[in-house]
Amino acid sequence: PTAVEFDGTDVTIAGLGGGGSASGRLSMLVGPGPNWAFRSSGLDLDNFDLEYIRAFFDTLPVAGRVTGRFEADGPREAMELGLDIVLRDSLVPDWPISVIDSRGIVSLGVPGDLVFNDFSISHADFDLATIQLILSGVDLNGRLSGSGIVNGPWLELEFAGDLTHYDDPEYVTEASGVVRIDALGDTLGVWSDLMFDSLALDGIRPSYPSIRIGGTFQGRVVTEGYLDSLFVDADLAGPGGAVFLEGHVSPLSIRRAAYGMDVRVSRLNLSALHPRLPETVLFGRSQGTWVEDSLLGESAVMSAELRESTVEGVSLDSISWQLTVLD
Repeated sequence: PTAVEFDGTDVTIAGLGGGGSASGRLSMLVGPGPNWAFRSSGLDLDNFDLEYIRAFFDTLPVAGRVTGRFEADGPREAMELGLDIVLRDSLVPDWPISVIDSRGIVSLGVPGDLVFNDFSISHADFDLATIQLILSGVDLNGRLSGSGIVNGPWLELEFAGDLTHYDDPEYVTEASGVVRIDALGDTLGVWSDLMFDSLALDGIRPSYPSIRIGGTFQGRVVTEGYLDSLFVDADLAGPGGAVFLEGHVSPLSIRRAAYGMDVRVSRLNLSALHPRLPETVLFGRSQGTWVEDSLLGESAVMSAELRESTVEGVSLDSISWQLTVLD
């Protein structure tokens, strides 16, 4: 077996046809066979085309141009990687920008292809159009930023830390906790336990039009399973009152649904959720299933009970009803 060692302390690499440049220290051991390793390498990238490094990072899930700092040390099976970069994604129209400042151990060319080991993200800010190319089933638009620790294969990773989302800067969602995904199959799986400082429905609704109410809530949300039938357990409170819900949902664009949903409300003010709804103080419970299918249309089977409540100042002793909607 043979190996080739390269050690350049003042290297400049210029991409052909305007492919950007990289300069700095580049030290590598290539071989024997498919093995390779970096040795205390650090490069400053200027609009550098990612295609030039795909021979080494053949599982790289993005494409485009990178500006910033790249550092690497160690064999591909346990390489310390440092990134402080700005990515312009060439796979998305208008080449949106994502930012990442991170450091930790990664493994390449092992089962799982790209595996993170206590990989620390000091700050990341992604355009969700880039995330949608990597994770099928994500319809959420806007930007997602955060900081924390990543572990596991990149298609089955676990993130623990802080997250912020916005589509419209006026409506910001902020949360902290743990999220684990399974993106190996056609349907994305999400297991999460998050505490929301703010859950801004007005910022999420443009991505999911079936959410017809707004308002900002605080509280805990737990999810388990895959997006075609994702179990949700939420305990939320906000200006509109307190809401406790449990059941399965599907946010997929071809079939948005809530299955076997059990919702309990306390002091619920409907006008805080939508300006066209009345002023209320509701105490009660609703159970049922609602489906909006792209082929079959909309249907619902629901029942509800209200205890002592008020609607536009009118007192109600109790109300119960059942509702069935087809087409």
